[in-house]
Amino acid sequence: MLLYVIALLPILVYVLVVKAMDGFSLASWKRLFPSFVWGMSCCGTLFFVAKATGYENPVLSTFLEEFLKCIPLVWAICRKRVAFLAEALIYGTAIGAGFAFLENIVYMTLLPGFSLGDAPQIPAGGLF
Repeated sequence: MLLYVIALLPILVYVLVVKAMDGFSLASWKRLFPSFVWGMSCCGTLFFVAKATGYENPVLSTFLEEFLKCIPLVWAICRKRVAFLAEALIYGTAIGAGFAFLENIVYMTLLPGFSLGDAPQIPAGGLF
């Protein structure tokens, strides 16, 4: 249980700091949570597709990860629901935080012997 708290705490602090810098209150909390969930769903989808197909390509998975994470931002910008770059940055932060949160949990639960200092040693596209 403590590992899950440790996985979430720095990410939550980062999102709160970025949201606190939103001096004009451009980003609403009711949109930040779905953004966070979208990031988690991207991570889960990529992980299960990679494991189900047995196809793990670090370069392709990195591009696919970034493409999936930008879909709601591009949609919101095209629909004129995001007016300012700062607002898009906050939602993008929430999406990336959701991805990172689930990715941390995946690392901690599926890698045998994983400890907190091991994350920087995992190469790009490590599990995907």
